[in-house]
Amino acid sequence: MAEETLAPVPGGNRRILYIAVGVVVVLAILFLFFIRSCGGGGGPANDYTVIYSHLALKDAADVIARLKELKIPYEMREKGTSIAVPKDKADDARLGLAEKSLPTGGAVGWEIFDEARLGATDFDRRIQLVRAISGELARTIRRITAIEDCRVQIVLPETRLFEIEKAPVTASVLLTLLPGEKLSPAQVNGIIHLVASSVENLKPQRVTIVDDHGNILSAKPEPKPLISPIYQEEAKQELLEEAKAVEGKVEELKKKEAELNKKEAELVKMAEEATAEAAPRVLSEEERTLLRIQAKQEYEEQLTKKAQSILNQFYPPNSVIVKVSLELLPPKPAKDEKIKVRSQLKEGIQIKRIHTVILVDNRLDLTASLKKTTYATIAAAIGYDRKRGDRIAIKKVPFQYALQQENGTTPVKETEPKRASWMTYVLVMYEFVVAKLGFKNFIIGIGIIFILLIIILVFRAIFGGKREREFEFGPPEFLEEEEEVPTGASAKSAMDTIEGIKGMANENPERLAALLKNWLSEEGKSK
Repeated sequence: MAEETLAPVPGGNRRILYIAVGVVVVLAILFLFFIRSCGGGGGPANDYTVIYSHLALKDAADVIARLKELKIPYEMREKGTSIAVPKDKADDARLGLAEKSLPTGGAVGWEIFDEARLGATDFDRRIQLVRAISGELARTIRRITAIEDCRVQIVLPETRLFEIEKAPVTASVLLTLLPGEKLSPAQVNGIIHLVASSVENLKPQRVTIVDDHGNILSAKPEPKPLISPIYQEEAKQELLEEAKAVEGKVEELKKKEAELNKKEAELVKMAEEATAEAAPRVLSEEERTLLRIQAKQEYEEQLTKKAQSILNQFYPPNSVIVKVSLELLPPKPAKDEKIKVRSQLKEGIQIKRIHTVILVDNRLDLTASLKKTTYATIAAAIGYDRKRGDRIAIKKVPFQYALQQENGTTPVKETEPKRASWMTYVLVMYEFVVAKLGFKNFIIGIGIIFILLIIILVFRAIFGGKREREFEFGPPEFLEEEEEVPTGASAKSAMDTIEGIKGMANENPERLAALLKNWLSEEGKSK
């Protein structure tokens, strides 16, 4: 049986067998060479070395395409994220890939500006700038020994024409560390300053670094306690004891302060009681009259100054003089003592009527229009009330006579001297007598006026002459006639008499009052 199996093959068939075996061997060699040239496999695994790992799919595709161009065999590992090449071809592969800036690591650097794009807007250029800066920073950070991969995100706020507060520039860095590697705080600080120095207006505080596990590397470490917990507890107890001592002192101070406040309140209460006991006394009738006269004089001065300042605006300088006099109503009696005291101190004067005398230089041409304007102006200034019986009078006075008297020269004699109006004497004497004595009684006032009229009639009988025209008073809508003030010897004598009455009222008002009372009593007996 064995002999039949090992029987020799005929010569022709043997040659065919040899040819077939040779063809199969050649085909197998060609097939293996083809597979190795295509990267489908090859020699043992220890002949290949990994040149890039953890590549993005796009980077892996670009690297494989470049290796095919260089005709360098390669192997794909770890699901296509790592590329391995023969050890003797590793340097050539790295140089060939670096020539094309591969792998890019998912980021693009300044080469993005190598190709000019037509129609690019400012927004497009801004985005390209951010991508270029981010890519260049990522490539730079990858060169650090412990870092395997890096991604950088930069936020540049949009620049606006009108903005109140500009948003800050920020940046974030994601690091993938090599297995078993760690970054020291100095390295993290170096990365922060590297990023901040590469971006305009970026502060180091605005840079955040995170690793692939989500840990924030840029956060400042918590400071270690300077003293041990034992000493901390002792210091805490000492502080508590000191705080208790301070609280005790504070309580004592509060008690003392409360006592002082209580004493102060008692003193204030005593002062208020003393003030209440020393209430202002009830003023006498004479004091009240003097206060009313003082208030009347002040009010007359105010109205006179106001009217004088207005007339000075449209009359020549030193050509007009204004005098305002008031008649007051009697004060209302107070209902009780307190109100009476308060009313004595704060009551306002009640005006019965206002008399205004305007003296104008007789050398001025006092036209009807000027008189009407003067009446209207003064009426508005003093608060003229026709129903109340207010009066405004204009008199023409020889101002040059007064100036000559002041300069010491002899006045020029008037050919036809005129006597003073009886109303002038009444107003002047009544004002001074009442102002000094404060008589407001109706009967006494009537008596004073009666006596003044008698004196005036005596003056008129002595001086004689034509009867002067009585000066007219009236509202601004009527044109009053002006009256010449008497000059010469008659005027001087009348003024001397009036000045004598004024002097008696100033120097010895009691004597004048007694004289007036005697006259009134005699007048009553005669009636």
